Amino acid sequence: SHLKLATLSSSSSTSATKQQMQVLEEAQLSATRLARYTGDKLHFLWAANSALLHRQACQSLLHFDNTNTVLNQKLTMLPRLAESLCSKVLHTTSGAASKHPPSAEDWTVYLNALSIQEKYKDALSSLQNIQVVHHSSSSSSSSADTPEQQTLRQINDEIDIQQHNGSLIQLSHRDKLERISNLHLHLQSYKEAADTYQQLLHMFPDQWNYWLGYLFVTISPSLLILMEKQDYKELQGYKDCMDFVHTVLDQQSNNSRHPLRGPHLIKVELVALFLRRTFLPPSSSFSTQTNVPFSFPSKSTSQDLLSVILEYVSLFSPLASCCFADVRPYLSLLLTHTTFSTTKNDDDNCILSLLQHAKTTLHEITSTNSKEQDDKMARKQLRSYICSIQIIYQVIHHISTTVSAADAHNLLEEYAPSIPQLIHKWHSTLSINNDITSTTTTSNNNDDDNNAQQKEVLPGDEIILLAIQRLHYDYNYHHSFSSQKDTTYLLLYAASLLEGAIHHSPYNPQLKIAAIQTYATLHAPSRSLELYDDLGIKHIQLDSCAYLILPTLLHGGLYAEAVQLCASIINLHSTTSKDVGNYAAKSYENGLFTKTKEMMEFQCCNMNCSLTLLQAKGVIMDCAALIYSGDDSTHKKKGASSLSPFSSSVLPLGAKHGICGGDYDLERATKMIHDSYNFFSAPSIMTIASSSSTTTSTTKDDYSDNRDSTIYDFEILHHSTSPRNQDKEQQPNYYITTKEEIIQDSLLRGHAHNLLVRATLILSVAKPPKKGKVTKPDSILLSRCESLLQSVQNANLFASASCDGSNEDNNESNQGKKKEKKEEQMIQLNMWNSMIGLCRIIAVLTIGEEDVKNNGDSNSNNATDAKTATVSFNTLADRETKAASLLSIITEEINDAQKTFSHFSSSPSIVGEESDTVEVVCKLLSDRLVSLYLLLEIVGKLFVLYGWGKRKRMTREGAGKLADMALTLKSLIVDMRAALSNYPSLLHANQIDVNEGGGGGKGEDDDVDKQTMALLNEIYSNNDTTSSPSSGYSIHDIISSTDYAQSKEGKVMIENAIRNVLLSQRETKERVYPFLNQMVDILELYNVTD
Repeated sequence: SHLKLATLSSSSSTSATKQQMQVLEEAQLSATRLARYTGDKLHFLWAANSALLHRQACQSLLHFDNTNTVLNQKLTMLPRLAESLCSKVLHTTSGAASKHPPSAEDWTVYLNALSIQEKYKDALSSLQNIQVVHHSSSSSSSSADTPEQQTLRQINDEIDIQQHNGSLIQLSHRDKLERISNLHLHLQSYKEAADTYQQLLHMFPDQWNYWLGYLFVTISPSLLILMEKQDYKELQGYKDCMDFVHTVLDQQSNNSRHPLRGPHLIKVELVALFLRRTFLPPSSSFSTQTNVPFSFPSKSTSQDLLSVILEYVSLFSPLASCCFADVRPYLSLLLTHTTFSTTKNDDDNCILSLLQHAKTTLHEITSTNSKEQDDKMARKQLRSYICSIQIIYQVIHHISTTVSAADAHNLLEEYAPSIPQLIHKWHSTLSINNDITSTTTTSNNNDDDNNAQQKEVLPGDEIILLAIQRLHYDYNYHHSFSSQKDTTYLLLYAASLLEGAIHHSPYNPQLKIAAIQTYATLHAPSRSLELYDDLGIKHIQLDSCAYLILPTLLHGGLYAEAVQLCASIINLHSTTSKDVGNYAAKSYENGLFTKTKEMMEFQCCNMNCSLTLLQAKGVIMDCAALIYSGDDSTHKKKGASSLSPFSSSVLPLGAKHGICGGDYDLERATKMIHDSYNFFSAPSIMTIASSSSTTTSTTKDDYSDNRDSTIYDFEILHHSTSPRNQDKEQQPNYYITTKEEIIQDSLLRGHAHNLLVRATLILSVAKPPKKGKVTKPDSILLSRCESLLQSVQNANLFASASCDGSNEDNNESNQGKKKEKKEEQMIQLNMWNSMIGLCRIIAVLTIGEEDVKNNGDSNSNNATDAKTATVSFNTLADRETKAASLLSIITEEINDAQKTFSHFSSSPSIVGEESDTVEVVCKLLSDRLVSLYLLLEIVGKLFVLYGWGKRKRMTREGAGKLADMALTLKSLIVDMRAALSNYPSLLHANQIDVNEGGGGGKGEDDDVDKQTMALLNEIYSNNDTTSSPSSGYSIHDIISSTDYAQSKEGKVMIENAIRNVLLSQRETKERVYPFLNQMVDILELYNVTD
């Protein structure tokens, strides 16, 4: 029970860590009392392991209070206690305990207790005396097994398991050697560690972390006598390592049909070490601190690294499709330490040597007669073909940061195959292994047999991914000197190629991921969502892969789908929290202490502190009022044409959930307050935000970024997106959402809803004036207003800290996006300031107080100072005057936002830009506009309560200022609606006609058909409108020179891609328009002229 409670720690704050330490201390004391009472071996081990877990919690708490003497005493005492308890169990040789020898888990607890105390020699001595289970390998004969194998107690039957408490799995020979090598590393016994690693490598010659460990213990002693400018090949450690590599290779050449990658790749790592000057850690439990003290001649070392890389590529590119993934980090290292030169007669130019080697390989493959090859040989050549292109792409991507875009593009055209050549090669690979193609086609056509069929990917799928990257690269390149939208056809063609590839290989997730991003760039969120659903992402993948689609849904106005996805994420975390606690307790009961620790760390450090969970809560709160998307009885999952128009009797804003200025606001706000104390509910973001007034580094460390960046590892030349900050070579070419930005946006959402909820509660208890005088507020109204003012202060502190702590991006390729992002942030800031001003008006009207701390008192830093700095407005006239003054300021803020938006929307829009006007409209609607509109509605109702309604616009100063502010906001919303009507489309503006008001009749389907055919005819026609005058580039050149594009299937795929984009664009308008229309209609009511 205590272990279950320990898994519920939801943050790494002081209070949460202290609570976890207390729970684990109770667990330790309970286990100790139980062990004394029963004398059972398992219960002693419970007490020992609980003591170690207790110590770990004390160590975490010590980071917050490093002067606590009690904690320091526990750090010393608890490992000793664990060692003593384990000794009573492991050294017992009589009685019932001798029926089974100690298990691997038993020894693990004991060895961990010794290692924590740095008693490495004692641990090593105990470990060497342990009898273990030997596992024979292909490199060792059965005669090598020792008699220990027969003396150890075996697990006989189910009775053994039922009658024995704890684990019965004994320590294996491999585990023992791994632990011995790790202890030798800590003791710096490098010779003994090298001998141990040799034993492991003879057993498992392809285990990469063993090779890294052997490299470290072999080279490190040689570095102590290293002389500056000495050739690294003269080092004894280098010679010993190479000799052992050759020994393993000779041994494996007689016992293996295929060469092993590990021994060959370690030769690359051995050279890269002296260029990188740091060791890679041999294991997660041991961090290497040794660096190479001297830098060797970079030019000669680079040449050596190039040689071993090309040797590895020549050997394994025909055999393993992961060859490029193996050498990719070494290519990046080589390119980083190499200066690019266009001098082609320079023999020492590593970059040109790489390009030339890849080009030569491609020429040899393409000149071979493929008709005379069998499938096996064709697959080998296909792997080499793909690897060569990947190397070229990696080189071009690197040098594009150091040379002009034109030079990089020219090199790409010179060395890499053209897009038509890539498509022709892919189409020819469809004939390789027809049995796979027929299997996938059959299973795709017969849903009943899907589970019975083998889900394979086609060998040529990687070529399509390379072609897609080339199309994206060309699209960005041509936009660098041309703002014409015609190059969008490149993205459209990329989408059609992916549709065709998915048709032939429906089980390849990388094709669908690439298609999701391509359609997102084309503003087709509905099709992106369909592809995401086809991926079958569920369970823990929701936490790591939801970022694939969530921004696209928000930028495309699919708010209901975004809420549904985020609800699934929260449900995952709620369920996992219960399951992990039960499983951790069950593992403890069975003596599997390692699994218990892993599950506790997983739940406490990854799940409870998940960045995706935090983001999901904020998105649900923002989009709750926007999830109504028409009549549910006629709404289908796929296709915009299935959406029926909104009923005129139903107001879409807040139709189902969220605060919307309607009759259910008080009930919904009260429920939000109650749910805010449930960690696994969306309103808990308000509680989290209340405790976060700044975005300090501690706050950032409180959250675990579980997003899986490896799903984009197939991207080389063009990086469509990335969830983490990468090295310079890995940076995508547009602005990235970082961990800090997600935290900032999510907590800002929490602060905004704190304001909304409190304003709604104030409205329900506000008192009208009596006989022209203000009414004295009761205790409930007073406390709610003080709570609102405190929330205003916290929100402003957080927003100010967020703006001051924003990171500058010096990457030139990102500056354009940063400028557009800054304009969007300016609009958001204007709306945020307007929300803060409206909240102050609510406080002024109801209790006559305003928190003026942010208006000049910069020295007050807490709630008490804020209260003392509050100015009181005790008369009705004073309150009206102050409200009018604040409304004037708010009107100026909204005017500034409108000017910024008009400038932003009037700029030429390029399809695919992240901050495109339509995406900004959709994002502003959910992030700020709805909240600002609802606060305005609350202020308007308070004005009516005070007798300053809309009809008093000409006679009351406050009513007039409120009407001016409302009409200014209406003008901004009208501009946003106009921008949405000018949605970027695939056809020219005078050729496309997407209805503005929603709907879904047959006539609109006919329009989409006509638009699709018009665009299809334009793409296949040979005219000058699709060429760029700066480069002579034409999509027709690709279409006309590609057999697949001219085939019936190719035309169908292009037609499908066009239709998907047009339908998605129409659905976005159908989703967003009703909300804008409702706000415009209601705000127009303030336009009272009589």
